[in-house]
Amino acid sequence: MYRPSEEEWIRTAEILYRQVRTCTPEWGDAVQDAILKYLQSDTGLDYNPQRGPLPAYLLGVARRLVLDGRRKEKRRAGIDERIKSTKTESIDPLNTMLFSTSTRLRTSSKLLTQIRS
Repeated sequence: MYRPSEEEWIRTAEILYRQVRTCTPEWGDAVQDAILKYLQSDTGLDYNPQRGPLPAYLLGVARRLVLDGRRKEKRRAGIDERIKSTKTESIDPLNTMLFSTSTRLRTSSKLLTQIRS
């Protein structure tokens, strides 16, 4: 696994700071998470210095973290919306029973009236 020197970390930090300082806090958090993931990973997230500079790689990891977070939020919002749209009013069993009983009584009295006529 590739571990950058102290000088390379300083350059990387300066580049990342310049990139993130004008962005939203979401991006700052994502860059910090990307650095932590890189340091905590046994493989360095498979970073290969021959494929590109470390700051660009970490910004790519941060970009994926931001996109994943937005997808999760979008999914959550969709689920919340579906839950809200499927909520039904609570049914009062006593009210339902009384309503159905009174309806049956009215119907029965109408039938009796028709039979007597």
